[in-house]
Amino acid sequence: MEVIPYLPTLRQMRLLMKARLAGEGLNEALRRITAEMRPRDLARTLVAGAHGQQPLRLSVAIEGGSSVVKRGRPQLWRISDHGRWRRMHLGAIEAAYSSAPFFPHLFPEIERILLMEAEAGLPFTELTSRLFDSAENILQTERILPSLISLRRTRPEFLQTLVKEKNSEENDDLAFLDVIFRKGPESIFSLLSF
Repeated sequence: MEVIPYLPTLRQMRLLMKARLAGEGLNEALRRITAEMRPRDLARTLVAGAHGQQPLRLSVAIEGGSSVVKRGRPQLWRISDHGRWRRMHLGAIEAAYSSAPFFPHLFPEIERILLMEAEAGLPFTELTSRLFDSAENILQTERILPSLISLRRTRPEFLQTLVKEKNSEENDDLAFLDVIFRKGPESIFSLLSF
């Protein structure tokens, strides 16, 4: 699988869904999206600030630091446990989203993935793939995608109305977790744009 950004943004997830609805494969879409990103941005994400404060930038610690990240090749990056970043990320996510409706149901899986992979030296791509797969499972993307493609082709007005009804103001720059914690499985509609 291609490199997946750490906790992709809503904008990145929308681009992925648009490509998949157009029949493009996941790896092709990921390759195109990540090609436009600076290497250091692959290991960063934004989450909402607690109590309406400014969003927080979360960065995964990579062994060798910024010099390794600048040289690219995220497939070779290894996770470092420098600075207890895992606990800090989980704390920031909990502070920002603990009152969201789907937080109690979905946070344990994210926590499990981040803490289970606590050994230093884990490939960056392994961590991001597991987090992405978790989001895909919540959304049931593979099961729903054929129906969405069919609706887009046969009843685009209906799908557009459904998307407008299910969506509210969303920040495209925040990690997609923002939408998942607020909407749960209905987050799939936030990925569709017209």
